[in-house]
Amino acid sequence: MIKKKRQYQIISHRGRGFGERENTKSALQEALASGVDAVEIDVRSTKDNKLVIWHDKTVRSKRGKKLKLDEISLAKAELNGLMSLKHALRTFKKDSSAHQELQLDLKEIGHEEEIIRLIRRTHVKKVLIISWVPSVLKKFYKLAPEIPLSLSFTPKMRTILRNDTPIWPALRLPAIIRKREVPLRSANLVPIALPLSASIVWRLLAFGVEPIIVNADSIYQNEKYRYIGVAGTMTNEPEDLLKHYKKKN
Repeated sequence: MIKKKRQYQIISHRGRGFGERENTKSALQEALASGVDAVEIDVRSTKDNKLVIWHDKTVRSKRGKKLKLDEISLAKAELNGLMSLKHALRTFKKDSSAHQELQLDLKEIGHEEEIIRLIRRTHVKKVLIISWVPSVLKKFYKLAPEIPLSLSFTPKMRTILRNDTPIWPALRLPAIIRKREVPLRSANLVPIALPLSASIVWRLLAFGVEPIIVNADSIYQNEKYRYIGVAGTMTNEPEDLLKHYKKKN
C-alpha cells in the first residue's frame, strides 16, 4: 500500500489542555487560538431540556457538591460553570479561523431537531456531528444532509467461521459503515482492549471514511498511526503535537 503524506488533523478532545477545565468557554477559546484543526465538545441536556456542553452525567458545583445534570436547570448549570450549546456555537463563530471546525459529540438521543435548529440559527458552517448511536446519525442525515457525520466505535474482534469451525479472528466494522447506510465523513476509533490494527484503518479508507484515533497523545503513537493511514488524532495534549506537525494559526 502506498502511503501519502498529508496534513494530519489535530483535534482538541473536549478542549483539554486549554482553559481551567474541559468543555468550557475558556477551553474552547484557547483551543481555537492555539491553531488546532478542530475542537470536540460534548452535548447533554438539563432538567428543563436545554442543551449544555459537558461530558459526564454529573457536575461538581462550586461548593464541591455533585449535581446531576438531568436534575438541575440551565440557569443552575451556568451558575456552576457550564456553557449552553447556543453560547458555544456563538463563541466558535466569533473566535474560530476559516479552517477550524466545531465537533459536537452527542451523549444523548432525541435532541437532533433542536441541535440542527441551533446550528442553523447561529449560522455555524464548519460543524461535525459525532455519535456512538447509528440511529442518531441516520436522523441527522435525513433532517440535515449537509452536516457531516462521524461514528464513534471501539474496534471489536469476531471469529470467521467455515462450516461452523473457527478459521481466523477479524475486526468487524459497524453495519452503518459496511452497508453504507448513511455517508460518514469519519470514524472515531476508541481502542480499549485491542491495539489499533492497520487492517481496520485500510478497510475504513476503502469505504471512504477517514479514521480518527481518540486518546493518542504522544508523538510516537501518532506517527505510528499516521503511517498506517489514520487521518488525525483527537488528543488530550494537543500542544506538543501542534509543535511537532508545525501547525500555524
